[in-house]
Amino acid sequence: MGSGDTMGSQKIEGFKISEISELARIEFKRNEKTTRNHLGKPDKKIKQSVLRQLQEHKKFLKNT
Repeated sequence: MGSGDTMGSQKIEGFKISEISELARIEFKRNEKTTRNHLGKPDKKIKQSVLRQLQEHKKFLKNT
């Protein structure tokens, strides 16, 4: 362990931080595909919601 133990190996509720951001990214991609308004563009509200969740994750990660 030792000095090689950086942020990438921290865990939160059993998830590595890198896994959380990966999950968030995958979720974002999935939402982007499935939620389109009548013009075929990604739903802005969904996008904002996902981005807000990511921000919350980041705040949570910084505070641990």
